[in-house]
Amino acid sequence: MRGFFREIQKTLLRLPGMGVIFAALLLNVCLLSTKVPYEMIETDALKKANAYMSVLPRGKLWEFPDRYEKALETGGWNRGLLFSENMDSEYFLIQEMKRRILQIKGYPEYLRNIQERAGQQEISIFQDTSEYTRRNLQAAARAFAPLIGRQLSFVNSDTFLNATESAVTDVLVLGVLFYLMVSMVVYEKEHGLFRILRATADGRGALIRAKLLAGAFSGILLTLLFWGVNLVIAVWRYGALNLSAPLQAVYGYDGSCLNMSIGQYLALFFLSKIVVYTVLGFLVLLLGIKARNTMKIYIGIFLAAGISMTCYAVGAYSGIHILHYMNLQFLVEVVSAYRFYFNLNFFGYPVPIIWLFWGSIICMGGVLWFLNWRVFTGKHFAADIKRGWKRREGKQRRPNVSLFSHELYKFLISGHGWVILCLLVILQGWMYVQKSTRVYGDEYYYKQYMERMAGRLDQEKVRFLWEEQKNFKENEKLLEKKQKEYEKKKISEAELNAVMQLVSRKLEPKAAFQRVLSRAEFAERHGTPMVYEGGYLELFGYGSSGEQEDMQQAGMMVAALILLLAPYCAGEYSQGMMKLVGTQYYGRRRTLWVKGIIGLLACIVVCLIVYVPKLIYIGEVYGYAGILENAAAIPLLANGFLDGPLWAYLLTVYGLRFLAAAVTAALILAVSVNRKNTAQAVSLMMAALALPLGLHILGIRLADYISLNMFYSVNQMLNQRTPGLLILGICMLLLLLEGAALYLAETMGREG
Repeated sequence: MRGFFREIQKTLLRLPGMGVIFAALLLNVCLLSTKVPYEMIETDALKKANAYMSVLPRGKLWEFPDRYEKALETGGWNRGLLFSENMDSEYFLIQEMKRRILQIKGYPEYLRNIQERAGQQEISIFQDTSEYTRRNLQAAARAFAPLIGRQLSFVNSDTFLNATESAVTDVLVLGVLFYLMVSMVVYEKEHGLFRILRATADGRGALIRAKLLAGAFSGILLTLLFWGVNLVIAVWRYGALNLSAPLQAVYGYDGSCLNMSIGQYLALFFLSKIVVYTVLGFLVLLLGIKARNTMKIYIGIFLAAGISMTCYAVGAYSGIHILHYMNLQFLVEVVSAYRFYFNLNFFGYPVPIIWLFWGSIICMGGVLWFLNWRVFTGKHFAADIKRGWKRREGKQRRPNVSLFSHELYKFLISGHGWVILCLLVILQGWMYVQKSTRVYGDEYYYKQYMERMAGRLDQEKVRFLWEEQKNFKENEKLLEKKQKEYEKKKISEAELNAVMQLVSRKLEPKAAFQRVLSRAEFAERHGTPMVYEGGYLELFGYGSSGEQEDMQQAGMMVAALILLLAPYCAGEYSQGMMKLVGTQYYGRRRTLWVKGIIGLLACIVVCLIVYVPKLIYIGEVYGYAGILENAAAIPLLANGFLDGPLWAYLLTVYGLRFLAAAVTAALILAVSVNRKNTAQAVSLMMAALALPLGLHILGIRLADYISLNMFYSVNQMLNQRTPGLLILGICMLLLLLEGAALYLAETMGREG
């Protein structure tokens, strides 16, 4: 057990490990504490309603929602609202409670229908159903038979659902688990310690057993810590939970065949999470043992996650159910295996997904334990980092002594940077392929009008506006006239409907035309040309997505730079290459210069991959009409301190974004040199740079004030209309860039 405790001390009890766990746990608490389950219902109202409904007798429980709703509608309720602060929220809450009560009330009938359907299939010899359908119905009847006669009571479903269903918690736990499992392998492998450890008596078997047990302990600890906190927060926000009530009393769990109480299910839930996290920890450990490069671990995890999500989605929408249930995402969710009763067709026989869930977990766990043991104790185990590609025998190759070529080779080939860039290209292509290249509704008509009105206002354009307005008024008068004739029985209902359809089609562009009139008044008042602003507003943060898409693009850019540059630079130290470089003539200075050039090229390529697709998409959908005109021609950009043509405004936005990317690259290189460890450098940079972007996307805007989010978006800074803020932002970026560059020059000049 000494090896086990040593692994625990090395991962969980060190400051970096405890810091990652604490940061992830704090983030999880913040997100759950600010989560709003229903847009129209306050959390306190849900808590009051659950407490009130839970103590009502069954007879009054069935009647109360309808009676209370009717009293509110007729004004017969003399007291104040029972749960919410306003009438709309109260109505919405009542409807939600009625749905939950309906499930409880109709549960006996639901069980009776299951038994009746199975019985009908047995006695109906003329029924056109397959043998599998009969077996499936009979299996369902047997599964639900122990529940017949069960009476359900109202329980606090909100506490239960919020305590057991949180995708954010799963992501955070898996992220922490990944960091801990990688920490068990990367440092020892990068420093060549495995050769020493494997040479000791019983070193191989004892060491891998200690690592596997430490991974299992990490799964247990993270499950109890994170999901235990979720349960505490749910009880605090939504009220107490009756642990002795049947599981089927929870809203949405009436389709479960588990014959257990809520408390027993929570124990099963925690056990399932522990086993799933442990198995996934074994998978990460196997990737770390097999990988000859740190980046391969990250690539392997991304590929596994991508394949799982693809199978999960394809199985759900294509009808190939086996794909939906045989993947890591389904296993991580856990609740999908227990919430509904569902059988898969295996050669004509129904197999419950609960069996599939546990069978998959047990088989994966056993196989991964064996593979970890076999690979680590085998003769052909790669105990260190692969230095390069094996050259084919007999192939003559001219030596290249260029330092830039060697660094570029390490960056793209040895470090697998080309894989990260390819994945980024695929992700961008997948995102924009799904988007529509057409505008619809009012925006379509508005675009047509603005293309017709483009440029300076003249007499012809004013006449066109006057005629269009006249046509709209005539159509409205026609509709009003026909409605009066119909009221006087002069025309039939069919004639009125025909007129209404005709007029409605002609009046469809009216809302867009009103926008055009407003723009024409603005242009006449300020002496500016008419410019269609749809695409420009999307690019400058005034579109439908606001700054959300800016942060998403920045998140991809930052994550790509971290995964590209942190292993590239930190690996030089962890592999001991910097000491060798330092012995060469001008080795450190030239290496620093070349690494800086590689980092700059990485920034250029990543920025092109991230930002160019949107520019192309905007051009295809909206166009760049009037790009040579002054930005003041667009009302939302007028009265700004950037007075110039639209192309210059656009160049300013993307120029500042590239500056922020360059600063990011410099910071990544500086932190990598400081930590001298790939896993730590990646984790710190993700927490400092990528995490605040994720918080903004989730709606937590407080992160914008303590991070570089404003500089990544640029629009957030420019739209404040404050010149001092822009100047201060540029100065801060330049200072960060200069500070990172000076630190790199001093550190790499001193070390060797």
